[in-house]
Amino acid sequence: MFNITSFFPFIPQKEKKVIVAFTGGMGAQIISAAIYFAMKDAGKEVYADLAYFDNPAKLATEGEIGQPSHWGWQLGPFGIELSDFQIFTGVNPNKEDLIVDGPRKFHLGLTALQNKEIQTYFSLDNFPAGEFGLEGTKYICAHVRRGDYLNVATHLMAEGEFLSTANKFSSLCDTLVVVSDSSISQSLKTGFSAQFKECIFLDSIDALATHCIMRKANALICSNSQFSLVAAALNTKGIVLIPKNWGEDHDIAKAISLLGHFQTLDSSV
Repeated sequence: MFNITSFFPFIPQKEKKVIVAFTGGMGAQIISAAIYFAMKDAGKEVYADLAYFDNPAKLATEGEIGQPSHWGWQLGPFGIELSDFQIFTGVNPNKEDLIVDGPRKFHLGLTALQNKEIQTYFSLDNFPAGEFGLEGTKYICAHVRRGDYLNVATHLMAEGEFLSTANKFSSLCDTLVVVSDSSISQSLKTGFSAQFKECIFLDSIDALATHCIMRKANALICSNSQFSLVAAALNTKGIVLIPKNWGEDHDIAKAISLLGHFQTLDSSV
């Protein structure tokens, strides 16, 4: 096909529109929203693909291998609604700069979340403090991601990894908070309780409360999940430990490594 720009390269190319595809739960939605806001603040013509939310939310049952949950909109508590995003109405989105799930999206999202102005979109200032007795308390938080993640994960952080890593902080902090989307095993409870003077086990709280606890922790031990990763990116004052092993998602680990201030937790189990 004849391409006039090969003969007249000085003819300016029309800049593509940016379309950010939204999918997943709170962590994934924050990544997408951060990219959207960053692109908009940079003066880009940016749109959102919100087709994911056309289907009703459905929480997958743990043990349904290969079946992820389908989440509803979860950014409302931050004052961010679906109506805040401009939807692309063009004919062919594939001709534009379409940002979908994958390594590029992770890199763009994590980079955007390092921007202090972008962080303000996800501020915790309006959330009540002290609901779990943690206000003014120095604490370590371990996020043990399980639940429906067991259905799709290619790698999970082993219990021993959490126990050995948390133990390194036991001389620095008396309180450990363990958050999980599954019942916390007795072996973990016993192991953690032997290391810390006070252990708080929370396995039945909502995503927002979990997110707040993780973000305000003095040290955060993450699982290999987007939810953990986003809370780590927005925890601007604590020590953050991110797993190196993300199973088959090698590109996620590469995107994380580009953010030099993150600490990494070696997990080869």
